[in-house]
Amino acid sequence: MSAVDMQRLVYDLQVHQVELELQNEELRETQRALTAAHERYRQLYNLAPVGYLTLDDRGLIQEANQMASALFEVPISNLVGQYVQAFLRLEDADRLSLHIRELRSSGVHQINDVHLDLPSQVFRMLRLDIMPVQEQGGEPGLYRMTLVDITDRIRAEAEQRRLEALQRQRQVRKLESLGTLAGGIAHEFNNILTIISLYLRLVQDHIASDSPLQFYLEQLNTAAGRAKNIVQQILAFSRQGESKCTPVNLATLVKSSVEFIRATLPKTIDLRLAIVKEQGVVWADETQIHQVLLNLCANAEYAMRDTIGLLHIGLTSVEVKAGASGAPHLKPGAYVCLSVNNSGPTIPEEVQARLFEPFFTTKPVGEGTGMGLAIVHGIVTDHGGVITVDSTPDHGTTFSLYLPCYVASSAKHIETPATRAEGEGRILLVDDEPSLAMGLETVLRRHGYDVVAYTDPLQALRHFASDSRSFDVIITDQTMPGMTGETLARSMRRVRPDVPIILCTGFNHAMNDRKAQQPEIDAFCMKPIDMQELLEKIQNVLACYCGRHQIV
Repeated sequence: MSAVDMQRLVYDLQVHQVELELQNEELRETQRALTAAHERYRQLYNLAPVGYLTLDDRGLIQEANQMASALFEVPISNLVGQYVQAFLRLEDADRLSLHIRELRSSGVHQINDVHLDLPSQVFRMLRLDIMPVQEQGGEPGLYRMTLVDITDRIRAEAEQRRLEALQRQRQVRKLESLGTLAGGIAHEFNNILTIISLYLRLVQDHIASDSPLQFYLEQLNTAAGRAKNIVQQILAFSRQGESKCTPVNLATLVKSSVEFIRATLPKTIDLRLAIVKEQGVVWADETQIHQVLLNLCANAEYAMRDTIGLLHIGLTSVEVKAGASGAPHLKPGAYVCLSVNNSGPTIPEEVQARLFEPFFTTKPVGEGTGMGLAIVHGIVTDHGGVITVDSTPDHGTTFSLYLPCYVASSAKHIETPATRAEGEGRILLVDDEPSLAMGLETVLRRHGYDVVAYTDPLQALRHFASDSRSFDVIITDQTMPGMTGETLARSMRRVRPDVPIILCTGFNHAMNDRKAQQPEIDAFCMKPIDMQELLEKIQNVLACYCGRHQIV
């Protein structure tokens, strides 16, 4: 090799040496960058606001960050090598093991809400999100678990539920208080209406039938009848007794309710009624069905409150055949369909899905309890029926009630009341309202009865105890100061077990079917008293008492 070649070779080696030095420097720089990135990752991993674990397919912890250590209340060094199930309650540990096995076969990540079993006994709940880590071979061997502390959220949700429950209880107590208040008001009005009706009858009896005054008295009677119907609606709201089902002609019920409903509607809403002639009879509680109709019409009025609207009430017969489409959940058979349609805004589908949920309302705070449609749904269901809602643009909203037609063979025997309204006998009458007692006494005397009236139940009891055999019938009010009618009846029965007793009351809930069937009560009469009904009750108890027959 010549000297020139030797020099060239040395030069090339020097150049390569410089290049290698430069490459080494680049590698060292890359290594420093990787080390810094790894350190940043470790810091982010350890300082993350959520916990991170790496597990094997048995739940054995391979790696953990500081948040996981804090959540489990165990140092990282002690946490690694432990099974994650050991830190959970038994039922949650079993469920997590099952989910890990399912994850191994499906590869789909699993989410679990679990309770921790901590040494400090502190309540803590975590949400665990697990997903597989794919290794080079493609088989899942390790799993990444994210741990989020949801304790505060769970507590907040529990507190929210508690507050909502308290609010519902307040709403229920408010409704109960309103019902009690309404019942008390209705009771007082019933006494007043009874007095008005009694004295109107007495005035009519003293005036010639062809007198022009009879027309005015009839107008007063009509107004008193309308007031009686309004009081009955108040009592329907406050009623707390058991349901009393009887054969009900819905056409008659709807017609009697329409006038009351019409009076509650603004003049901007037109109420129309369409009844098909051949509709059937249903076995129902008349008061509850009336309540259903009132609730639906009240909702319709609210929907059309700010506009000109149309409220349409329809009644028709429906025959459902096996396999036929139509209202869902209807068994084959005959039904009466009561529909209430309003021309108000369309109800969104998401709201329709929740309409019958208790305490769900779209009304502003203070304008609705959310119980109206829930009560409607409960009543219809209890009657073996179905309620549906249909709300579409240009057609408004229609609630349809399907009630099964009454089968006559299942009817109970209903006794025909006595038709003879005149009679004779001695009646002990007890009512704390002087005007009412005087009016009843006068009317009963005009029908042939000898009447002894008292406004004090204690005085009436003392008189009866001293001369019990001289009375043929006892008529007593239920709500009186010092002694209720039921207590008075029991006391009189102890003096004379075979005396017939008729109880009068203005409270529906004070005299339900069960109380009316008590041994000391032979019949009861609701206020405001219909004199024809009372006279028939007297005749019935006198005629049937030898067999200890009860008339309700």
